Amino acid sequence: MSEQAPLIKDLMEKTGKPVPTFFTELSDENLQALHQYTNDVVDHATDGLDELYSGMSMTMKYIPTFMLVKMTTKFIKPAISAGISAKLPLKDALKINPKFPVAYACDVASHLESEYAAKMLKELKIARTEELMTHMIENHTVKALDIGQYLDKKQLKVLKKFMTKIDAMDSMLLEQYGEVIGNIRAA
Repeated sequence: MSEQAPLIKDLMEKTGKPVPTFFTELSDENLQALHQYTNDVVDHATDGLDELYSGMSMTMKYIPTFMLVKMTTKFIKPAISAGISAKLPLKDALKINPKFPVAYACDVASHLESEYAAKMLKELKIARTEELMTHMIENHTVKALDIGQYLDKKQLKVLKKFMTKIDAMDSMLLEQYGEVIGNIRAA
């Protein structure tokens, strides 16, 4: 399982949920082939989106924040919003995030690279961080743990009150996120 662990973790991070249990029964070669195939499918499906996100992020800089938030939450799905956010400088993304409803902001975060989402959380006011992490752990548990890998002790304390929920997770998740779960316990 040790060679499979990073592949399974990567697949879980892509979907935000545990992989089917039969994945662990695949040979290392078959799991590697499946992993590569899913990466190829994602690359094919998202071809050209980076350029679109870059262009949209440049345009959004000129729209007043109140209009941007209203338009974004009404017309742009969180996955697209995440792609655009990832192209914005962190300081620009931080102007918008606190104005998004919590559920929408968390849905966006579930599509962001975890390290970038953690950087955003570190810069937000602690009350907003608590709101977001509470919603994330309740609705996007895998992503919350993945983001947790990049948080400091102060932010991890927010997750501590959810240890019962975390401990009740699928054993595969507990194994894959053992280190961050240990860090939450120690916070």
